[in-house]
Amino acid sequence: MTLIGLFHWFKFYKLTRGHYPKFLTALRENQIRMRKNPFAGMEFMFKHILEFWTFSILFWMTLVLIMVLTFRESEAFEATKRYCENDREILSKTGKVRYFGILIGGEISTKGESGSADLSFTIVGEKGNFSSNSQLTKSNDEWTVDNLTVR
Repeated sequence: MTLIGLFHWFKFYKLTRGHYPKFLTALRENQIRMRKNPFAGMEFMFKHILEFWTFSILFWMTLVLIMVLTFRESEAFEATKRYCENDREILSKTGKVRYFGILIGGEISTKGESGSADLSFTIVGEKGNFSSNSQLTKSNDEWTVDNLTVR
């Protein structure tokens, strides 16, 4: 939907002004004005507030997408999911795991067949939503969960 909206915005911009937006020209002109008046950047931002917020939101959406794709599709998170779905202590606290939250964050570092990971995620179970952290290690190309806390 966002890409369709941007496409139509560019199309409307060209239709009404006769050309596509000149981002680099506007940036250069703004930098020249900011040399004389440091607050000219704020004036530019307020003059183009809708465009500013649109591109800010697109920037954050892209970062979240990269984070989700990086962590959600990792072997470390797959090992964590298997652990959560099979551990009796976790299942007694959460009930049957329905699914895992969309936002997963943390740190994964690997060197060949070894590595470590520290992941933060949400477990949605029959008994509610739970914040979780897991520490994993990778040895011989296989991830094992060292510690998993559920709150």
